[in-house]
Amino acid sequence: MAEKKLTKPYSLETEKAALGSMFLDQEAAIQGCGLLKEEDFYSPTNKILFMATASTVGEHGIADLSLIWRRLEQEGKAEQVPFSQLSEIAMTVGTSINLPRYAEELRQLSYYRRCIDNGRKMMEAACKQDENGISEALGNLREDGVGGDEPRTAAEVMAEYLQDLSEQRKNGKLFSRLQTGFINLDLLTGGLRADDLYIIAGRPAMGKTALALDISRGCAKSLFTEGKTVVFFSLEMNKRDIVARLYCGETGSDNVMFSIRENDDTRWAEFLRTFEKNGDFFEHMAKNIIVDDSNYITPENMRAKCHAIRIGGKEVGLIVVDYLQLMSTGRGDNRTQELSHISRSLKLLAKDFHCPVIALSQLSRQVESRADKRPMLSDLRESGSIEQDADAVMFVYREDYYFPDIDPEKKGIAEIIMGKNRKGPVDIFKLAWLPKATTFRNLTNDTKNWKPVNQKSPWEEGQK
Repeated sequence: MAEKKLTKPYSLETEKAALGSMFLDQEAAIQGCGLLKEEDFYSPTNKILFMATASTVGEHGIADLSLIWRRLEQEGKAEQVPFSQLSEIAMTVGTSINLPRYAEELRQLSYYRRCIDNGRKMMEAACKQDENGISEALGNLREDGVGGDEPRTAAEVMAEYLQDLSEQRKNGKLFSRLQTGFINLDLLTGGLRADDLYIIAGRPAMGKTALALDISRGCAKSLFTEGKTVVFFSLEMNKRDIVARLYCGETGSDNVMFSIRENDDTRWAEFLRTFEKNGDFFEHMAKNIIVDDSNYITPENMRAKCHAIRIGGKEVGLIVVDYLQLMSTGRGDNRTQELSHISRSLKLLAKDFHCPVIALSQLSRQVESRADKRPMLSDLRESGSIEQDADAVMFVYREDYYFPDIDPEKKGIAEIIMGKNRKGPVDIFKLAWLPKATTFRNLTNDTKNWKPVNQKSPWEEGQK
């Protein structure tokens, strides 16, 4: 039996009805231009007619037939849409009241056609074993807005928001979002918010990766009971170094023990005993962190890998990228355009997987030329639209990095400067820096009016 050829879904009758409705009155013409796009029409003739109508409405405010015909003549397209056909469409409907329904049907049919096109692209890419092509087609499907939530009134959103907050307060939740384990960071942000992009920026060796790993550990514990995982993309360090950092950060161990330079057998034996003691404790947390150290990765690769994790039965609860300037798009754009595309893609990644995304970023050398070397937003290297796309930007600054002879009381103290916080205040808070373990810790004397509560995750309670 011959395979039945699939045809793309469309409705010429609905297309004519929508155009006819726009010809009836000024309000319908303006409404139609707002509701519809060229791609929503399947017929080439109707596409041309809609674009001429939209141009006429934009210039004159009305969809007058004689003006539309003049536009077609000016564009050399009058032969493709005879005036008799234009008149026929104008007489197709007697009222414009059904225009929203026509527009909704055309948008839905257009969405189905795009699904077919992207499905074919995905199939062709799969046959060619083109991973980027598969990721791009999959990304196009995910970013298509037609299958998503319908627009809602502000009153409806507020009612649902207040109900969620009330339930969280009843359950004793101090934060409604993902907790990082750093008290003041959680107070400033309310916890990491799903759909948001966070930037951690700083000069080399300032502690960006250490802070990102510390946050990853804290979030992994918060996500434990939800069956979600942290995905850490490391473009700079290999998997073994990342895991060693995670262990030292969790236990406070000296990271030199993971180096063959350590030749003290006594210390090595003590390290192994400590590791055995902390093994189960560390494993529970580490199982909730997936590390990818691919040398070359694009936003599309990243999306595909996160999607594969989801297909494998594990929801993604946090994505971390170390670091932004090592990513590429493979498009051949100039660097500013490339960084802009990457930052925008990471923001879309957060929305697609409904989780926070943390991206690390280098700073330009202009920081070094100032007397006060505390970074600011303008220091974002090759920034493109990083600052614009980010919901929050925090800088890591350690004074003893630049001034090793400072007051001993200031040594081992890091300032986390919240340079941008779209959903909260900007502020500076301090953390303790433990260089031997390459990790940060909360400072007990810098808690910004923190009121401690007995709130531990079930995973932490199980370690007693």
